[in-house]
Amino acid sequence: MRDNGIGIAPIHQARVFEEFYQVGNPQRDRRNGFGLGLSICARIATLLQTEIRLRSAMNRGSTFSMELETTEAPAIAPAIGAAPASSALLSLDMDCLLVDDDDAILEGTAQLLKQWGCRVDCERSAGGALGRLGAPGKRYELILCDLQLGDSDDGLAVAEQARALQPQAQLVLVSGTTSPEMLRRIREHRVSLLTKPVAPAKLRALLAGVAARRGSLREAAHRAV
Repeated sequence: MRDNGIGIAPIHQARVFEEFYQVGNPQRDRRNGFGLGLSICARIATLLQTEIRLRSAMNRGSTFSMELETTEAPAIAPAIGAAPASSALLSLDMDCLLVDDDDAILEGTAQLLKQWGCRVDCERSAGGALGRLGAPGKRYELILCDLQLGDSDDGLAVAEQARALQPQAQLVLVSGTTSPEMLRRIREHRVSLLTKPVAPAKLRALLAGVAARRGSLREAAHRAV
């Protein structure tokens, strides 16, 4: 990828792939983004066993490149007698609470969960989430919360309150940072973690696990009667 922008000074080139690092945004104004794009790209490149190279000159632009091996796609024989997916298999019938201060992520994730048969409530702040969690008669099976909410809100604080208010719920934090300190805090709180960008297949697998545990509990309760 090549652009003809203002370029990146040599002093910054070694750091632009770090999480949350942004050139020209020392105030960490969230309206200018989060500084996660290049760190996510670098992580994907590592998974592909390659690396992203950067060449840039001030007032001349920047070039990002990486090398990938070429291969031929294997021929896939059509499945014989394969039946179309049943809508019953796709329906999870689950109550979920989403907490994220990014409207695009909140709406996109909510729509995905609704396609899978989930009932979804959305909140943009820790205060709003705690209000939902403490509402009479409200029970969630999944609480999916961004780790870094707006201002001083902390997803771990939401998870801690959620454990007290709704102990039956599966708590999952979503984060773009995987720093050792952050991972340590998450382990201490015994909360599941999904890293950004969240793959729909991973999210679906997580929900399927929650649904399977629900089924096991119901079966055990039925046998006990």
